[in-house]
Amino acid sequence: MTGTPIRIEAEDMLLSGYRTEDFSSLTFASGKAYTSLFGQGETEIGIATTQFTGPAGEYDIVVAYFDESDGVSQFNITKNGEEISDWLADSTGGGIAPSAQSLVRRTIPGISLANGDTIQLTGIEDDAEAARIDYIELIPIESTDEETTGEVDNTTGEPDTTDETDATGSDTTASDTAGAGTIRVEAESMTLRGYRTESNSDFTFASGNSYASLFEKGKAEKGIATTFFTGETGTYDVVIAYFDEDDGVSKFKFKQNGKQTDIWDATNTTGGSGPSAQSLVRRTLSGLTIKNGDRIQLVGSEGDGEAARIDYIEFVPSNGAETDNTEGSDTGDSNEDPDTTTGEPNTPTAFRIEAEDMTLSGYRTEDSPTLTFASGNAYTSLFSQGETETGTATTQFNGATGTYDIVVAYFDEDDGISKFNLTHDGVEIDDWEATNTTGGIAPSAQSLVLRTLSNIQ
Repeated sequence: MTGTPIRIEAEDMLLSGYRTEDFSSLTFASGKAYTSLFGQGETEIGIATTQFTGPAGEYDIVVAYFDESDGVSQFNITKNGEEISDWLADSTGGGIAPSAQSLVRRTIPGISLANGDTIQLTGIEDDAEAARIDYIELIPIESTDEETTGEVDNTTGEPDTTDETDATGSDTTASDTAGAGTIRVEAESMTLRGYRTESNSDFTFASGNSYASLFEKGKAEKGIATTFFTGETGTYDVVIAYFDEDDGVSKFKFKQNGKQTDIWDATNTTGGSGPSAQSLVRRTLSGLTIKNGDRIQLVGSEGDGEAARIDYIEFVPSNGAETDNTEGSDTGDSNEDPDTTTGEPNTPTAFRIEAEDMTLSGYRTEDSPTLTFASGNAYTSLFSQGETETGTATTQFNGATGTYDIVVAYFDEDDGISKFNLTHDGVEIDDWEATNTTGGIAPSAQSLVLRTLSNIQ
């Protein structure tokens, strides 16, 4: 079974009722196109059908669709005629049109597929919300170092990684839990103490165009954002999206029912001095057991000009792997100020190394202010000096000793099959081919891929 995700564009499926909208200006959509029920009625029904042609096995099925704020459309997905998930597109924060902000990815985990299986998506229009579908993606769940392409398409077209720049503008909301899908809770919708909300239609880099912040009232403020988990009891990867700016070192804690599970410093120095796509970071706590009704708290402490801004928290159903984050014993309370207890666990901090800052041999740097889809507006390249060149990028690890997930962000264009390998002290630990055929012929948000190699010492 291959470890490569299979993406099927909705517009390439067999359509009944659905029509295709495709324009070169639809840069937020995969393939610059999607299916739609717009324009011919307010209660239309559309069906998109495809036949699975990949290797048999277990897959996470990801449905990318547009959840606009001008209606509540309905969706369901079936395998060989049997329903495996249904849901309502009831978000009110995505705007009234298809866009990066209204693009949502819903995951139906652990579905067994055999070659020839029929997968069918049904959408029902409501008011002005036209049940638009961008694509489905079938992600093998057999191996631990799978390559995922879907997350670059969710919002502003910026790169997205675990503990790196985030591009997921909107995912399934707290009410969107059928099929044990991802649950996103916006920081500004949590119960805030100390924290305030910064919101502006220009904040396209932030989910919901808003986030929680400690900005302006002081340089040593502390805040607590509290929510109660409303999903199904189970094992989740918890993703905290926050802004790690370069004008201070803010501090964060994650607490579950008052017990501290993680603590970290926002020490990035390359994200710029304000909240932006470049300073948006995703920190993942893997394999946490979370029960319905559990109290979840994010505690932030401002550091100099860095206002401990939080965008959202996301609960992603996981395979139950244990978290690498050391548990603390703090028993804070939601009605208390955030504490500054000493002797807390020393958890390794995620950090990013730009390829262009590594020692390069063969590789050259392409950098331009227009390359907004790339971290640091730059990347390494073998373009224009030959068709079979080889490049090497080398760096020395200078972080805390520990176990890490290594995320490689690279461009998988559709005009060739480049090859990569990754070594640790001269020993190869991963190799792969860039075989995607849907990313376009140039580096872009659509061709940006994240490959994760887990649990490396």
